[in-house]
Amino acid sequence: MSDTLEIKSASGRSALEIAAWQTTDPARRFDYLDITLTATGLRASTRVYNIEHTGGASNLPAFLEDMASNWRGWRGEKRWASIEGDLKLICTSSTLGHITIVVELDSYVDDPYIWDVRCSIVLESWQLDALAGQAKRFFRYE
Repeated sequence: MSDTLEIKSASGRSALEIAAWQTTDPARRFDYLDITLTATGLRASTRVYNIEHTGGASNLPAFLEDMASNWRGWRGEKRWASIEGDLKLICTSSTLGHITIVVELDSYVDDPYIWDVRCSIVLESWQLDALAGQAKRFFRYE
């Protein structure tokens, strides 16, 4: 199992990194996820609550698999959000096989300094299968 799931832009330096919350209790390993969003001149990190039995962030592999199975493109937006809405992915596709993922990230709910950031990650359609597989391994679905 990988310690992180990373979604890197095919163009530019933007990336979304998802890491399991570090805890000594293996049963609680996925209670929270540590999220880092980077781009040129940007680095934002927060913790996102994950409730596996109600979907939570652990339904991300299914979302990525859906995009991979529709790699030729789709109309409109595909949206995914964490259980508390502090991490959102808004995905669109072009007829040229480019996938744009707009990542919206908010500060941790208990953070006294409230902030939010938005950044785009561009993928090529051929990256989607590998990314969906990495997400399944990260969340221990394989």
